[in-house]
Amino acid sequence: RRKTRVIPNLTGNIICQHKDRLYTVDPAGTRIYYSSFFVDGETAWYNPAFSMYVHGGSGPITSIASMDGRLFVFKRDAIFIIDGDGPGEAGVTGNEYSPPQKVATSYGCLDHRSMAVTTDGIVYRSARGIEMLTRSLQVKWLGESVCTTVDANLKVCGTVLDANGRLHMALGVTDSGAASQSGILGVTIIYDFPSACWTIAKHTGPTGVANACMQDL
Repeated sequence: RRKTRVIPNLTGNIICQHKDRLYTVDPAGTRIYYSSFFVDGETAWYNPAFSMYVHGGSGPITSIASMDGRLFVFKRDAIFIIDGDGPGEAGVTGNEYSPPQKVATSYGCLDHRSMAVTTDGIVYRSARGIEMLTRSLQVKWLGESVCTTVDANLKVCGTVLDANGRLHMALGVTDSGAASQSGILGVTIIYDFPSACWTIAKHTGPTGVANACMQDL
């Protein structure tokens, strides 16, 4: 049977499924670890050799996402594309993944909590506001009409798609580091893809704090 080695400090909170593996970023944001491929009846396992670095851009890796069979790696000011299927049963040979290719943009992702993969592309928050990396690999400023609201709410509480395909991004005015703190003022911005329109919703939580972000309670 395969032997699994323990990888110290593999406790990052950035993780995604890509093809038939799990990918996660180390806590320092410098290295991506990937699991074995999925096998029925077995748990996915990690090995220190199953890892890669993504050089270029500024600062740590801020998010990863899977779209159209490719892995996308985000930093604050850069986006990279990695192709390939990973190692097979014979182990790592060095040719399993392509070198990371940089997308022509300086608007990377600020917070992995803002990311959602939609039918139109990958939506995320950048230094400019809400962006979408389209399936044609163009970066589109999706949130220009709500940029004032986004700029006033620095914290991203979470992002989801509803049953009708609308994107809901919960934002707060501060990042307290405690997601259970109900006193944070915030809004949820909602994007409807068919109409290309934004709406803004303010919520009152069960504690009765006006404008408190529901995802933050």
